[in-house]
Amino acid sequence: MILEPVLDILIGGDLYDRQIERLHLTLDVENYANRAEFRIVSMRDIMAHKGDEVCIYLGYVGSAKCVFAGRIREVYKMDTYYDIICEDWYCKLVEYYLQDKLTGKASEIIQHICESAGINVRLSNLAQNTDFTLNQVGSLGVSGAEIIDTIKRLTGWYIYMIPGTDTLYVGPPAPYARGDLQGPVYVLSERLNCTKIDITKRLPARVGQVVVYVVDQNGVMPYVKAVEGEGKPRVVRYFQAAYSSIEEARRLAQERAKQLYKELNSAIYSGVIHAIGHPGLMPGMTVRIEPLNGVPYYADIKTVMHNYSVQEGFTTDIYIEASWNTE
Repeated sequence: MILEPVLDILIGGDLYDRQIERLHLTLDVENYANRAEFRIVSMRDIMAHKGDEVCIYLGYVGSAKCVFAGRIREVYKMDTYYDIICEDWYCKLVEYYLQDKLTGKASEIIQHICESAGINVRLSNLAQNTDFTLNQVGSLGVSGAEIIDTIKRLTGWYIYMIPGTDTLYVGPPAPYARGDLQGPVYVLSERLNCTKIDITKRLPARVGQVVVYVVDQNGVMPYVKAVEGEGKPRVVRYFQAAYSSIEEARRLAQERAKQLYKELNSAIYSGVIHAIGHPGLMPGMTVRIEPLNGVPYYADIKTVMHNYSVQEGFTTDIYIEASWNTE
């Protein structure tokens, strides 16, 4: 059976398919606004302008799916083609500016900003139930994206647009493995669907004990200490946060200590997998990796890069950077 790649791009109400010469799409859990770049071959004027809505459907005949939703950022017109650069709907958060300072739980502040900016939000169970509170954050003229960036740095959460949607995910790493987002565990195998698996394994640091100090960023509340593990070597980390009670700070410190202890004592896999085009792969997904010669293992996807060209067809590069033990 021969799979025939399909690439359809909807700009406003106009569909472009056979005119698309190439596409490069990057999806990442750390990039706030994912970008898509594509070329439309046409000697005639096309209806594509800065600010137009864009949906990109990629896959194979009968199974293409929306892998990108956003709007046009730049249009470059040449004699025989148009080069178009797009950004996903995170751009709405960049353009939304606060009218006043905000106070409340981090999850509630994010919900308020997203609703005001006109995008949806998907809060993980942990994000909803965490009493992490911010007091008088932001000011008039500060963008919603800046506040969300502050929350991301303080909590260590993943905050990114779910590809192909106008929905912002907020929660801890490995959202699919945790069940916060739904999706299958795909198998990436050199025997089946990968041309090359270039992954390296780094042995764990073997840390005996992790000590975490959470310090009030407002300088009002006393610091709180949490310890995970015992023995040597000992790792000490300091985190700034805003909290309204010692109990809240203790929970935050213990979560950080457990997470850091697990990360430092797990095998680290990093690298890239070159695969046949796979539109279902998403950043944050957990995948099973099966090397040609080696033990299968699980890892989380950090970045997905889809590439399409008339000459080479549809390919996907998957970048791995996560801690998972081998089977």
